[in-house]
Amino acid sequence: MKIPLLLVSLILFFVDLSHATTNEGGLSKAISNRLDSGIDISSDSDRAIRMGLYIDNISNIDYQNQTYTVVCYIWNNTIGEFINLESDLDFLNYLEKDLLYEEKDSAIVEGVWYYSHMIKVRCVVLNDYDLRYFPFDNITLRLQMELLSHFSGEKDVSIDTTNSHLIPDFLKEWRVQNAEISLSQNNWNSNFGDFEEDSLTIGEDEFKTKGKNSLPLFDTLNAKISLKRDSWGIYFKLFFVLFLSLIMAASSVFLPNEKSEEKISIIVGGLFASIGNKYITDSIIPVMDSFGLSDRLHLITIFGLLVLVLYAIYEQRLRLNDSVKKEIAIFSSVIFIYFGAVGLTTWGFVS
Repeated sequence: MKIPLLLVSLILFFVDLSHATTNEGGLSKAISNRLDSGIDISSDSDRAIRMGLYIDNISNIDYQNQTYTVVCYIWNNTIGEFINLESDLDFLNYLEKDLLYEEKDSAIVEGVWYYSHMIKVRCVVLNDYDLRYFPFDNITLRLQMELLSHFSGEKDVSIDTTNSHLIPDFLKEWRVQNAEISLSQNNWNSNFGDFEEDSLTIGEDEFKTKGKNSLPLFDTLNAKISLKRDSWGIYFKLFFVLFLSLIMAASSVFLPNEKSEEKISIIVGGLFASIGNKYITDSIIPVMDSFGLSDRLHLITIFGLLVLVLYAIYEQRLRLNDSVKKEIAIFSSVIFIYFGAVGLTTWGFVS
């Protein structure tokens, strides 16, 4: 009875061994293709980490909240040690992060273990926008990912430039001017209460500990994407009503002098239109401590409306005679000066 069981066990063992050898060959070929021979098998090969980034799409560029949303793939290739990106990768300046997909792989080639880990994440990231030039602004999106699995210098980190892709497959209304990926070291200027630091003070007592003499540095993968858009369409959509309000107010000079109340009403109507337009632009861009293009255009328009109000009062007080030539000259002068100031101001912000 024992002999048949022994034979069956031996048969199953050789079948599993044959399957493992075949699987190893397939994974070895996959590693050769996916790693592109970027990591050499040497005495220090267990120090090597190769990182890659593929940006799928960028959306919800939010000026009010200073954020944007990115969906991307991130992967690493390591030798001798598996590094879990879900727990050992930290997105800097992020508000929300969702893991959408995960893939782990490993294989042994010539006695060396290869590991691969890929994750797909959706992340809402804080980003600084310079809105003074809106809508002629060029924005730069920054995505920083910090490796927490080791301190800087403990591993040799490189970038998988062959397979990384920074130009999004979907990006509405914007076009990519430039995209860069790089490595840097991130210093938090704090040990966050780590007992492995040189010393730790609690109250009046100081405890000496064994550890590093400097604050921790972490390897960081940086992606920087510069974006530009066709801004003139947005410019005229935003400020057309503003320009129209001044033209309508300036047309009040053609009313007879006895229609002084109607003149003031038209000018006040233009003022309300300009204020409404300011509310619209402020709903898109947040209030800033400096004067941007939108602020200056609204100030120029309000100043022009004020000049028209003062002229209407002056004309009524002096009871000036109606004159079509004079009214055409005043209307033309106001329009010329106003749009000249608007044009010069706008040109100063076109980047």
